Amino acid sequence: MHAHLPMKSNAISRLSIPLRLSLAYCFFSCGWIIFSGEIAQTMAGGDLHRLNHIESLKGIFFVIVSTLFLFFLSRNLYRKQREVTEKYRVVAEREEAVSMATSDGIYQFNHATDTISINQNMRQMLGLPSTTVTGSRKFWEQSIHPDDRTRVLSYFDKARSSGTRFARAEYRGRTSNGEYIHVLHSIYLLEHGDPQTSNVIGYVQDLSQLRNLQQLYHERELQQKNEIARSIVNAEETERNRWAEELHDNISQLLSVANLYAASLSNPKTEVEATVKRVREMIELSIQEIRRLSANLKPPSFEDTGLYNVISELTRDISQVRDISFDVIQEKGTAEIMTEEQQLMVYRIVQESLNNIIKYANATEVVIAISVTGQHAAIRITDNGSGVDVATMREGTGIRNIRSRLELFDGQLELKSAPGEGFEMSASFLL
Repeated sequence: MHAHLPMKSNAISRLSIPLRLSLAYCFFSCGWIIFSGEIAQTMAGGDLHRLNHIESLKGIFFVIVSTLFLFFLSRNLYRKQREVTEKYRVVAEREEAVSMATSDGIYQFNHATDTISINQNMRQMLGLPSTTVTGSRKFWEQSIHPDDRTRVLSYFDKARSSGTRFARAEYRGRTSNGEYIHVLHSIYLLEHGDPQTSNVIGYVQDLSQLRNLQQLYHERELQQKNEIARSIVNAEETERNRWAEELHDNISQLLSVANLYAASLSNPKTEVEATVKRVREMIELSIQEIRRLSANLKPPSFEDTGLYNVISELTRDISQVRDISFDVIQEKGTAEIMTEEQQLMVYRIVQESLNNIIKYANATEVVIAISVTGQHAAIRITDNGSGVDVATMREGTGIRNIRSRLELFDGQLELKSAPGEGFEMSASFLL
């Protein structure tokens, strides 16, 4: 018996205050009805007048006790109701704040009424006329894109059956105007027990803009890759054509002249010694030209030689086959500031410029100046050639190659020239 008393005491202590007051009032009323009559008769001592007076006092006492009981009971109930109302108000304010702080759609599904209560964001997202949707299960199933429906329904049903309280899936959902948008749908079961009858709260994110941007990015990335591939092919073809022109215009002509001199040796009137000397000169020039072309193709080693020496060697090779004098000026410490990639770019820019000078300028003097100011490097190449009208000049492959190389380092190119006044090319780029 005693072993069960604490359990009874704990059970009673867990009862609500209104219920305990009601039980106390019930016991008091029953006791009052049963014992108050006998007590009154005993106190009256057979005096009828006194008995009536005691009965009146008994009624007044009962009314006072009942009034106090109802007062405490109603006050407690009012306090509880006010607490519940305040909690509901706080929850409602939080839901409204969350709804205003996000652009996502938020909803609550009531399984008993088969209705969904949605916020304004979700109503606008789906284009619905109100914030309450009836027949919610059927409505939701029909709003899923047919290609996604089986996968999504199977996933959510499996998650609910397994007792998982949270699940998320991405699919295409239909709006009221029949268009489909990409959404990320998350659900959370509010109640334990049977997952098939639990209420659900969830949110829906509109991913359409993100997916459209991703699609646009992939399309542009593919387009850029295709453009790069075409540019590489075009560059290869342009380079092949340029070297074909170099071989034809220089080496082929030198060898043709040497062949003519060699053929003239069969003529008895030909001066053999002078002709052989000319053939050797043509062959030597051809060898030098081949070396120059080979050097143009092979990237130089700046670590061992240095930028200044590499450019100086290039100008010496050209001077051996062309009547051009070069002056190379490079500020001290310039090459040390540049990376090897930047030095190679400077070398290629000088190469392109000198090729243009050899082909078109008819120049006899060229000055190459390389300097660094702050975070920028500058290349200035001038010649005393025939010049050109820059405003009407059509830029060839060489100039376009120079611009393309400079763009890799946020560089700029400036051209200055006039007919009969030589040509000046100034390039600068960020270190």
